[in-house]
Amino acid sequence: MRLSDWGGGGRGSGAGGRRCARPLAPLLLLLAAGAFAVAAAASVPLSSSVLLFYDCEYEPHYGQPISQCDLLLQRAKEAGSNSVQLVPTHYWVDGASSKLSPGGCYPENWRMAQKVDYYCSHYEWDKPCEAFTKDSVARFAAGFKACLQKAHDSFEEVLITPHLDDGTKTMHWRNFLRFDPLKPDAKGFSYWDVMLAPIVDGIKAVYKEPGRRVTLAAQGEMGATVFFHPAAHKALADRIRSAYKGPSKLDLALFFNGGMIAGVVNRGADPVRKPDALSARAAGAGGAGGGDALASVWGPLKPLGEWPDGGAVAAGAGALRGLLDSMDVLGTSCYPRTSVPPQPSEFETCLQKVDEELSAVGFDLKTWVSKPGKRIELNEVGLGGGIDPCKGVPASSPAEAGSFGWAGTGYPWTPETDPWSRPDLKQYRRDWHAALLKLLAARGGRYPISGAYLWSILSHDPQGIHPATSTDKGSFKDDAIAAAIKAHNAGGGAAGRRAGGRGARRRLGIHPATSTDKGSFKDDVIAAAIKAHNAGGGAAGRR
Repeated sequence: MRLSDWGGGGRGSGAGGRRCARPLAPLLLLLAAGAFAVAAAASVPLSSSVLLFYDCEYEPHYGQPISQCDLLLQRAKEAGSNSVQLVPTHYWVDGASSKLSPGGCYPENWRMAQKVDYYCSHYEWDKPCEAFTKDSVARFAAGFKACLQKAHDSFEEVLITPHLDDGTKTMHWRNFLRFDPLKPDAKGFSYWDVMLAPIVDGIKAVYKEPGRRVTLAAQGEMGATVFFHPAAHKALADRIRSAYKGPSKLDLALFFNGGMIAGVVNRGADPVRKPDALSARAAGAGGAGGGDALASVWGPLKPLGEWPDGGAVAAGAGALRGLLDSMDVLGTSCYPRTSVPPQPSEFETCLQKVDEELSAVGFDLKTWVSKPGKRIELNEVGLGGGIDPCKGVPASSPAEAGSFGWAGTGYPWTPETDPWSRPDLKQYRRDWHAALLKLLAARGGRYPISGAYLWSILSHDPQGIHPATSTDKGSFKDDAIAAAIKAHNAGGGAAGRRAGGRGARRRLGIHPATSTDKGSFKDDVIAAAIKAHNAGGGAAGRR
């Protein structure tokens, strides 16, 4: 089902181009065939991410009565899932980047290997990245614990996926950052000290009852540290498990990028689609010609012996396999190349590439996930509508948007940088999310999928979770997509996440006689679909 069938996307008619609402009866027939099947299948939920970049976001700030963390969690809860992802972010500094201008455009820096001279944190967006001290570590620990408590109280399951970003603001990528998570930096602090120990302390303080599950990834989209330091990461996992023994269940995870998972360019030239024309168009619009930036992620995988520093990866392959096998959850960020219209199977290309690259070091993902208690998740998924990493050039067609799902269009929202203001791109975005929901309703295809999380900010954020997604003049949010996701989660996603189910959906009808304290004639899926229908076109048709 296309998301236009949930509301909006209809043709203009009559004077002034007013849109006519689609008849309700066909909508309900589609629901009977589609949404009800989703509910019956106990589909995988599509959940939101709470992205935390600065320490001030853990406390009330800028005159607000609640913290940014609390606000984001409220919005994620309203979006309809019973699970959420927390993404706390710290930063690294590699002194070699000091020769570059902060905030400059360096579209090829993503492929440069980086080292950690020291870790740092931003208190606010416009404050310098300051090296950690005992006081700043304690500040983060206290703030994150409060944030985690709110998440625990609001959601049945919480995924925690820490990130490191480039503290020099010179466009280096965490996936190519090689560091030992247990080794102290130049200031005497390790990744364990500044990130994971405070998170584990928060889990110990918050998760005090049986019957709950929290998942902690040692990293997100940071493959080089895992592939080049597997023994250290296994020691890290053992340390975490020793530090928390219950009574809740703590699962451990590793999340990779959807290709080049070792943090090296290990694939050949893209044999299918040459983005040179896109690069030229981006450069002509004032960008950096970034259309080529991740083209090599789609090329054929090279033999391990031809990977950059492949000998070091091969030498640690045994330790790496042991580490991977010990995990409860493996997964990937997923910004797939999608066709017009998007197909559900295309979202599994991210997992296919991860599977191929793990096979190169002797690890079989499908065999692993067939074991009891093992899960595969998409911890980042989204469509950004951009084609350039520097200037936020929007796509001009669905084909362009589908070619570079990872590329957004930047901050703040403006009419010029909003790709979704074009009717064809708005419809493509709806089709894209409908295809993703169809895959999740089936719980995956070639790979069993147990969870999926949107990258909830700016042009990747159809739910409007993050304040930066919207301004007082406009928004990247799409109410029809948000309602469809909510209906998907209400119809089966929540049940799909539960182990055996933990309570029925709350049902409240329009008329009190519709419901009793023992049951109701209401169906939340139909209610959400009607609401989306009216928001997308029904109201305009009445005017």
